[in-house]
Amino acid sequence: MELKGIGQMIRLARIKKGMTQADLAENIGVSQGAVGQWEQGMTIPRPKHIVRLSSLLEIPVEELLKAG
Repeated sequence: MELKGIGQMIRLARIKKGMTQADLAENIGVSQGAVGQWEQGMTIPRPKHIVRLSSLLEIPVEELLKAG
């Protein structure tokens, strides 16, 4: 899985939903810094967070996982 691919997908979907990194972080239960690291391709979300991201951002889990 390419880190930048999933990060870019999260960032674009978050912006499309009109959410800030802080908004997304609060809804997922992580820090804003964690969201920033995902979007920059430094880390990837844990499986439990991918499920929540999928729901909040309306992206199928499969799409998030194959974003690379």
